[in-house]
Amino acid sequence: MGVFRCDLPFDIIEWSTGVYDLFELPRGFRVSRAETLGFYTEESRQRLEDVRTRAIQDGAGFTLDAEILTALGKTRWIRINATVAYENGAPTRLFGTKQDITAEKLALAGGSLAVGSPLRLESGTPMADDAGGASAVSAPAG
Repeated sequence: MGVFRCDLPFDIIEWSTGVYDLFELPRGFRVSRAETLGFYTEESRQRLEDVRTRAIQDGAGFTLDAEILTALGKTRWIRINATVAYENGAPTRLFGTKQDITAEKLALAGGSLAVGSPLRLESGTPMADDAGGASAVSAPAG
């Protein structure tokens, strides 16, 4: 598992070592958002773009299960949990976690999971606060 941060509106990305490991990229490698999107399968990339756009527009976070092909060509499923941070009413960054859930997907698929498998059941799910509204959380200091 790792953490990520994307500064808006310029899409400047920062990853923890755990995210580099998920994508099988050298730690510290500078990667653009456009390059990152290239690791996602077409369906996952489209779903990510849809929920990300809605989250930024609506101020709600999201959870998404997405399929990627790592830099070494391995199929991997990751769960993205993201929150939008605001300053003076404007979205300034998207941040959260990315977690390897490949083993979970394999278990659900009976031990066999190939790229493009039909095991794409989850859609982007907005997170809600206890009152049922969209939640926006500021990034922790530091």
